[in-house]
Amino acid sequence: MAPISRRDVLYGLSSTLASPLLLSRAEAEVTPDIVKFRPEIEPLVALIERTPRERCAEMAVEQLRNGVSYRQLLAALFLAGIRNVNPRPPGFALHCVFVIYAAHLISLEAPPDSRLLPLFYALDDFKAAQDRDAKQPAGDYTMRTIGGPLPAPGRAAAELSAAMEAWDSERAERAVASLARNRGANEIFATLWQYGARDYRNIGHKAIFVANSYRTLQIIGWQHAEPVLRSLVLALLDFGKQQQMNGYALEDQCYPAISSV
Repeated sequence: MAPISRRDVLYGLSSTLASPLLLSRAEAEVTPDIVKFRPEIEPLVALIERTPRERCAEMAVEQLRNGVSYRQLLAALFLAGIRNVNPRPPGFALHCVFVIYAAHLISLEAPPDSRLLPLFYALDDFKAAQDRDAKQPAGDYTMRTIGGPLPAPGRAAAELSAAMEAWDSERAERAVASLARNRGANEIFATLWQYGARDYRNIGHKAIFVANSYRTLQIIGWQHAEPVLRSLVLALLDFGKQQQMNGYALEDQCYPAISSV
């Protein structure tokens, strides 16, 4: 696919599209155990996921002309990456998630006639990441519904910390899902900041994911937090405690105490 240029977008915005890009009921059906987003955003995410890459610019133009807001498109792009790109390892294809907040900032500073271009870039980046993820040896990742009972709200914070210390991703997912339903951003991220900073075996991508999850949720709304936080804790627990990454194990990041100066 040729790169999307400013001229392509502006031409599309001012042109009459040949045909609507709507999903049929059969095309819109998903496997029942795939996680679904809130009803006001799920159809747009599904449309982004299922539209071929070469038709995505046209699709986005049509959705904007039909009344989709800037923030809805921003949220759908972020959540499409969350559902479709494996957060393990936290990097590579997952950059389509990391870049959403930066795309938003560029949009704010862009001239009026170019303000949507960063979102078109993010859209194309997601489709490239989606294709890359589908070709991974581990298979095509799609986030599933949460399994097992969730800890009670009063125990969820302690359970999350215990799971993160034990590098137990299943426990951590359930705990953070409970927190997302019952607590606010500042309380939850007070814990997650620490785990983003404890492991930089993959050159800081875990910290990047924490920061950009927090920032983007502030823009699109906390109502979308649960799947984002689930993806985030999976990323933070990747590699385990013992695995070497880039030649380093977890303990290699800690300098020995200096006994004398």
